[in-house]
Amino acid sequence: MLLNADGKLEEGIKVAETLPDKWLLVLILNNHGAGLLASGKADQALTVFQRSLAVCKKERYKTLIRNTFENIAAVYRATNDWKRSALYMQLFKIVSESLYLEQHSYQVSEMEVKYETRRKAMENDFLKKEKEVLAESAATQRGLNILLVLSILGVSLFTAVAVIGNRKLKKVNSLLDAQNNEIRKNQEELQILNEVLRKNEKNLNEAQAIAHLANWEMDPVSGTLQFSGQFPGIMGLPAESLTKEGFQPVIKELCATEYSEMLARFLGFRGAVSPESVIEFRIERGGESRWIRIKKRQVSDENGTLLRISGTVQDITEAKEEEVIRIKIAEQRTFTRRLIGYQEEERKRVAGELHDGLGQELLLIKNLALLGLQNPDADELSARHMDQISLTVSSLLDSIRRLSFDLRPAHLERLGLSEVIISAIERLKAVSNVKFTHEIESIEGLLSSGNTIHLFRIVQESLNNVVKHSGATEVAVGLHRHGDQIELGIRDNGKGFDTATILAGTGGFGLRNIISRVEIARGRYKIVSHPGEGTTIKVFIPVEENG
Repeated sequence: MLLNADGKLEEGIKVAETLPDKWLLVLILNNHGAGLLASGKADQALTVFQRSLAVCKKERYKTLIRNTFENIAAVYRATNDWKRSALYMQLFKIVSESLYLEQHSYQVSEMEVKYETRRKAMENDFLKKEKEVLAESAATQRGLNILLVLSILGVSLFTAVAVIGNRKLKKVNSLLDAQNNEIRKNQEELQILNEVLRKNEKNLNEAQAIAHLANWEMDPVSGTLQFSGQFPGIMGLPAESLTKEGFQPVIKELCATEYSEMLARFLGFRGAVSPESVIEFRIERGGESRWIRIKKRQVSDENGTLLRISGTVQDITEAKEEEVIRIKIAEQRTFTRRLIGYQEEERKRVAGELHDGLGQELLLIKNLALLGLQNPDADELSARHMDQISLTVSSLLDSIRRLSFDLRPAHLERLGLSEVIISAIERLKAVSNVKFTHEIESIEGLLSSGNTIHLFRIVQESLNNVVKHSGATEVAVGLHRHGDQIELGIRDNGKGFDTATILAGTGGFGLRNIISRVEIARGRYKIVSHPGEGTTIKVFIPVEENG
């Protein structure tokens, strides 16, 4: 009720804050932050999520911490802050892996306890039954002795007692056989349990190897260390050295200078153990640097005396490198987006200068030439020159209009993208020997103004590449809406090329420009081309109605 109370959010938060368990407060804050993000209030949503994260960290709600990291990443992604979004998605991934490993370790421990309990119970049952059998056997033996004494009294009595004794022996043998069968069955069950435990231990070791993770436990007094099989490999030291000297070789020999003191305080080698539960540090081994994340948990008795320290270590070098690569990619995309934006602004300015400056001056020259032609005193040679000037200026004006159109199509906002693409195709058809066909669907109002320009530039760049470089005689252009995306397809029968070679070399600027614009528009692309087999380019841009 508090999560969905209309207009009573603050009241719900106050009530949740008074509860001993703060999980309801976290749920209310996350729900409120999601609503703010959905309504476009990213800054307010970020504030709410950070407040929720603080509560989660204080109360150690790992699952809710993971969810809050994902929510914060969504906020930064919505505000195009890809660097921070990547950071919080990495934190989300790390917490998820931690939760998985903790759950797996708990299940293995629980199974070991069940196995030990079952084994001891079976041993006790077996000893109890064995005692009963021995007692019954002793009683039977006493009965036999009595029968022997009584046999002296008479053959008939002896015979009767012997029969009774044999019946009892058969019953005891039958009972022993049943008990043996039950023991064999219990042994088989124990073997199955042992096999399950071995498989679980193998799976745990494989999971730790994949995650570059290892467990450790340290005696805080002696400093001796116990660890899982992955630990020496992560630290790059022999197991014998680590067992005897604990973390000291890591601090003294491997740890980078700026991190050795921090690790020593973390483990309590410089006074009391520091309160942090996790830190990251860098080690140098074999001429390379590796990043290690170490977590710890302290166990104390009822008097507060520290009994042991346990935790995990994980080699996070690959995650660090991936994080750097993601940040660089995000920065490169941001730079490319800004560069293309500056290009569009400059094209717009140059197009305006051509139209309003040079175009007007040439138009004035043409008008003066036409006035000169109307002068009755002009001789024939001057008239021819004036006519030639008028024709030349007209040609220049047409060239300026085409150049201005290529720089900034003035009709894009008025006629719409589909009509401008058709116009561009018709203009190329008129000045080249290429046969153009097209199926252009009206997509007006389905893209933002920015993505409309990007898609027009992609078409413009693609068609110019076809005319200048492909040697094609036929080109087909298609533009359609399919569900929630706009699909552009351009296919030619030209000489084709090897895409990997073009993109890896210094050429291919136009192709890279197309790819950059697709990525800025948050779209997808597919380029299929082979030497001698033509080229097909497909671009998919998400629909942004009323964008």
